[in-house]
Amino acid sequence: MDTNTRAVSLEAARDFLKNNPRGVLLNVLTHEDFERRHLPGSKNACVFQTAFLEQVRSAVKDTATQILVYGAGNSLDAESARENLEDAGYK
Repeated sequence: MDTNTRAVSLEAARDFLKNNPRGVLLNVLTHEDFERRHLPGSKNACVFQTAFLEQVRSAVKDTATQILVYGAGNSLDAESARENLEDAGYK
């Protein structure tokens, strides 16, 4: 696991947004999961779809934007998304 990847609490996510006003919360689950439940203000790009990076580029134009990625807790979806984002040039 990369040193930039770690589990965070909801409070830490709030702090992230407070301290990074241009930061983005990115939910990487399916659109259906996102519609059922997501953190307020978050964007959705499903890591399981081939269009994942296109969806991210549409939601987050600047690759220097701080992104907090979240998925389904005990899954590797967020880690996989982070790796894809780093490979695509996101910080």
